[in-house]
Amino acid sequence: EPGQDGWERDWPGLAEWVVAEDRAALSEQLALAWDGWWPVDVECRMPYRDGTPRWIHLRGRAQPAADGVTVVIGCGEDIEERVAIAEELRASRERAQTLLEGTRKMQRQLVETSRVAGMAEVATGVLHDIGNVVNSVNVAGESARQVIAQLRVEPLAQVVQLLVSSQQDGALDELVRGPRWPKIVDYL
Repeated sequence: EPGQDGWERDWPGLAEWVVAEDRAALSEQLALAWDGWWPVDVECRMPYRDGTPRWIHLRGRAQPAADGVTVVIGCGEDIEERVAIAEELRASRERAQTLLEGTRKMQRQLVETSRVAGMAEVATGVLHDIGNVVNSVNVAGESARQVIAQLRVEPLAQVVQLLVSSQQDGALDELVRGPRWPKIVDYL
């Protein structure tokens, strides 16, 4: 029986001892070995003494014997530990790839966030500059309002009306030579 020292079995029947999922690969290798003297080199699972499947690496070669019977010379090596390590390595690579993809995604998000923050900073600067201009306009407008409020504009309308009427009446020369003219000049 498999797992016991000194057991022998014909190679075509060996496929029956392999875990069902691995039989096709072993049967293909054995058929090639019997038909064309190809070497057998396959990894498959076989039940161990306690019935649990273990990974085995089978290697061998079919050769004709002197009596015309084909014999297979080969060996099987327990590779359970190597397969377990390879699986751990595959899982580690998968985790590393997942972490790398996550890091790349976070990097892209960080770049986008930085870009948006930069745009916000530029917008804040522009709004600040606009605020400065608006504030300057408000200050200038208030100053102009105060200056205009201090001007005496009502008498100006009276002076303009006096000049226009004197010109229409032909009395502009009299106005310029008269006593009111120095007061008009001082006002203007």
